[in-house]
Amino acid sequence: MQTENKKNDIISITTFRQVTWEYDRPVCIFCDIDDTVISDKESMDRAFALSKEEPDDIKRLELYYRELHTPYATDLDGFQNMMERLSQSDPSSEFSFLTARGCETHSITLEHLQMAGIPNGHNHRVYYTNNWCTKGVYMRDSIFCLSSSASLPTSVQYIFIDDNELHLKSVHELFPQIQCYRWRTK
Repeated sequence: MQTENKKNDIISITTFRQVTWEYDRPVCIFCDIDDTVISDKESMDRAFALSKEEPDDIKRLELYYRELHTPYATDLDGFQNMMERLSQSDPSSEFSFLTARGCETHSITLEHLQMAGIPNGHNHRVYYTNNWCTKGVYMRDSIFCLSSSASLPTSVQYIFIDDNELHLKSVHELFPQIQCYRWRTK
């Protein structure tokens, strides 16, 4: 069940139901957390409005608001549907979260997923880039551990879901074989 778009297009979606793959082949899905699976957008908007555009102030306010406000699932029904379809796919299929959050936020990240109703968040690997690099570079250097000339195995389907244009472009440019989905709020 492959989309009709070209494999190298970045596809915009408004529900996780729109994420597709071939069920008879292994699939490896990497999914962003903030403003993709869960959101606390109202809190973040207030934090940025109050900041003086200083990077340290913005980061401090972001962490503060994340601790005080309850995140919500952006598409809980669609996410659960995607996970159910994944469980019916090839048994070697995998799902992981890939976030720009810092690794020191692991406990609060799992708590946020649970608070938002995301089932079994603790059962999935969570990769933290700590905002040190783009997600494409992180995938290459830390997840796949590839040299710049190496490529991913073609026996596995790879999917990346994120709302951030910079991260989508970095994954798309480094790994054109990864199907990228741009999350858009409804």
